[in-house]
Amino acid sequence: MKVRAARYADAVTLYQWANQPLVRQQAFSQCAIAWYDHLYWFYDCLLAPDRQIWLGVADGQLVGQVRFDTDIDCFWVDIHLDNAFRGKGLAAPLLREAMVKQRLLRQAAPSCQLLNLAESSLRFCAYVKLTNSASCRMFEKVGYSLVALELVQQQWCWRYEL
Repeated sequence: MKVRAARYADAVTLYQWANQPLVRQQAFSQCAIAWYDHLYWFYDCLLAPDRQIWLGVADGQLVGQVRFDTDIDCFWVDIHLDNAFRGKGLAAPLLREAMVKQRLLRQAAPSCQLLNLAESSLRFCAYVKLTNSASCRMFEKVGYSLVALELVQQQWCWRYEL
């Protein structure tokens, strides 16, 4: 599994993935996403210093995405695969590789160098809906720990951290 940063040309692929029924079912907002809303959001993501989207590539094909939204002490993980690649054991390697890239990107950031942020200060966090047992297994396989049950956007979720 290799990962690369998302780019403008990936807008259609990410839009299609975001509107797949299983992705919508596990999202906090289950409504279909309109094309222009997605486009605005996606281009904003590419410019945002606190957000990074990585795409997984296996055998020359895009298989899924990992997005990291950064807050003061955590990278919040959003991950999903193209329907064609679900159930093939690709989510865990995709997340691992994206985490490596994200750490390297963070360590190279001028703000981290100025603040002397150490690798130990980098945490990865994720919310997983109670009904999403496949994601729970994947996060545990990667080494995340289940740390809490929390109400997020009026939905009960497991909170995982690494």
